[in-house]
Amino acid sequence: MKYKCDFCGRSVDNHEMNYHLSKYHPELMEAGKLNQIKINQIHKPKMRKIVVDGNNVAYYFGSPKVHLIKKIRIYLKKNEYFPVIIISEALIHNIDDKDELQRLINIGWVILADSSRDDDNSVIEHAIPEKLFIITNDRYESHRSTYEGKYDFSNLHTFSFVNNEVKIFPRL
Repeated sequence: MKYKCDFCGRSVDNHEMNYHLSKYHPELMEAGKLNQIKINQIHKPKMRKIVVDGNNVAYYFGSPKVHLIKKIRIYLKKNEYFPVIIISEALIHNIDDKDELQRLINIGWVILADSSRDDDNSVIEHAIPEKLFIITNDRYESHRSTYEGKYDFSNLHTFSFVNNEVKIFPRL
């Protein structure tokens, strides 16, 4: 199966993506993970960054599904957003397609939260510096007092999957 490289647009076989990234985009690779600093530098200027609670998306229908993460990413990209999808390390062990999730991590579409912390904290803290919207159905009630005055929780946007389509509320 062929995939389009997000960084140069080349069509690349699934099993060759890591090789492609290391050969054509070595500055983006760091110990098998994309360098987050470079991600911030290469996204299209007209695209607004948005943080996605990847665990919340994956578990939408109960058991976690990697295709839901991909579906919300595609929706956001089509709508001129640069999604920063953050997941917990635990999700890798519970997801329906571990290899595909690992591939998404390797190519930089998904970012692993620090395993020593709650992934919700990572999501919120990633949004704070640039006052980014967060896509999640979690209201973060247990985190509000910690981040009071640091993050505007009115910037949370909920989502649903209706008739196989992504819906974001309030609309972006």
